[in-house]
Amino acid sequence: MSRTTWITLCVVSVWAGGGLASAGQEELNARRREGLTRDPRGKALLAEGFRDPNQMDSESLITVRTVDHEGRPVPYCRIVFVDRDETTTRNFYEAVTNTDGYAYCDTLGNTFSINAHLTEYDPASGSSRSQHKKIGELYSAQSDKLVVVKWDPFPSGTGTVEGQVLDQHDRPVTKFELTLRYLRGVLPDWSDSFSVYQTIQVEDPEGRFRWSRLAPLPYSVRVIPEDRAAYVWDFDMASFTIPDAPNAVVQSDIRIEAKELFCGRAFYQDGLPVYPGSFWLWFKKYSPEERLRYHTFGEGYGNRIESDGLLRAPLSQREKANFMGVSEGYVCIHDAEAREIGQIHIDKLSKQSNQARAFYFPRAGPRDSLVGATLPDLSKIDTRLDPEQTTNKSVLVCFFDMQRRPSRSSMLQLNDGVEVLKERGVVVRSIQTAPLESDRLIEWTEQNGIQFPVGMIQTDEQQVRFNWGVRSLPWLILTDRNHTVVAEGFGVAELGQRIDDAPGE
Repeated sequence: MSRTTWITLCVVSVWAGGGLASAGQEELNARRREGLTRDPRGKALLAEGFRDPNQMDSESLITVRTVDHEGRPVPYCRIVFVDRDETTTRNFYEAVTNTDGYAYCDTLGNTFSINAHLTEYDPASGSSRSQHKKIGELYSAQSDKLVVVKWDPFPSGTGTVEGQVLDQHDRPVTKFELTLRYLRGVLPDWSDSFSVYQTIQVEDPEGRFRWSRLAPLPYSVRVIPEDRAAYVWDFDMASFTIPDAPNAVVQSDIRIEAKELFCGRAFYQDGLPVYPGSFWLWFKKYSPEERLRYHTFGEGYGNRIESDGLLRAPLSQREKANFMGVSEGYVCIHDAEAREIGQIHIDKLSKQSNQARAFYFPRAGPRDSLVGATLPDLSKIDTRLDPEQTTNKSVLVCFFDMQRRPSRSSMLQLNDGVEVLKERGVVVRSIQTAPLESDRLIEWTEQNGIQFPVGMIQTDEQQVRFNWGVRSLPWLILTDRNHTVVAEGFGVAELGQRIDDAPGE
């Protein structure tokens, strides 16, 4: 029996006659939970626990209940409460339905809509399937206190699709994940849409697959090879329709673009590989104005450097054209601290890993201490910070990352003591170091009532951290009234003593 045939039989045994739905309720719910844990957001939501309505604002409480076609509760559904109106999407709030099929939210505005996701996974065969509902109807947070989402049985039938997955050079792709999607409606807007995804793992020396028990529907196809970075993949790589006829068989071969590989080896000057390390290719670096608009530094591609110093940069034809044209074809090399230590021109890389040329780079040592030096110009990091407000005052600079718990904790502690600091002539300035959507940063500072300016590094994050000697986050730097640095790298609990010890205080 071939490997492909074995996989096909597994899929038939799992999905025949309703498949997972025919399992016992306890087993079915276990498969739903397993499916949720494989959703990147679902796993985090499970770890956070289910919301307890008794601990929520009863006046603002909205309840979603999920049921199957027979009215039985469906647990472990991911629910997205979309706080929006006809023209503006304000926020998203996620929850998971509990064992009774209920999920709750108490933070919505006047109107909202619902997205619902249900995934079932069978560990025995490695197959999974999911349903997704985007409900376009706008509900009222004042009157629509209960929304019921009904799940129909997963589509099944007697149709079969078979084919072969090849790259543009007619080479078979031998190991891949195959996903079929049925979509009714459109995804990008807020109208109604319903989609079903079904996924199996295939391994075959000729890249062949055969999938049975399919419903008579139109499908789009996505193939993700095992070496996913080396290929171009997305939905609509192919499409087919299973006819509404008994035992219909459809032939659908799939072409996938294999990327062109560029290889090199990165070493320090002492001969050791740059490991751990990473590389990055910028296809387009955004201007400061574009970064604020798109909340990202630009378009690029990166990956880790392997333990022997090998870097592999696979590029599609589109990526190669953009890379060569916009960034002049340089690969940026970063060390374990994500500091750029050098560049390699694309023309010097090989297309064969066993012929990869070695390149040598200096180690980036930590910057000397700033203690005793004049505080660098804050306006060069973030022009929104007004240097005149620090005239004849001590300055406390806090480099932080809002996405990290210790940083958030330190920011809140500083905020609690900001009035005392003002009385002692200390001005607080904080700098978000890691790339982050500005809207998220603004929302967090407003929700927590942060009373001092919060800026964000606008460009060359790693170089700024290196220049300021930031070795960890959060990182505090304190000056005297002449803006000479008197302490750095201490904890918030030490701040009072550091101010007492500062000259002239």
